[in-house]
Amino acid sequence: VDVRSQSDFEQGHIIDAINISADQLPSQLDKLKKYKEQGIIFCCGSGGISAKEARKLMNEGFEKVYSLKGGIYSWQNANLPLAKGLK
Repeated sequence: VDVRSQSDFEQGHIIDAINISADQLPSQLDKLKKYKEQGIIFCCGSGGISAKEARKLMNEGFEKVYSLKGGIYSWQNANLPLAKGLK
């Protein structure tokens, strides 16, 4: 789950990521419940916001919640692929 704004998401995101901005997350919890057993990875620009949102989800009873350390910036610095546009 990419918690950045839609415009940032469109400029480049991890392949198969879904975009739910941090301010929309509380109203989108039902959408994430189907991934509760599989696990959810959050990412943002640098990792701070995604870590905060991951903790919130854990408080809602989700157990397998992770945050991408360093966010999209670390992903790009590692030369990993990004998709552009909306999914």
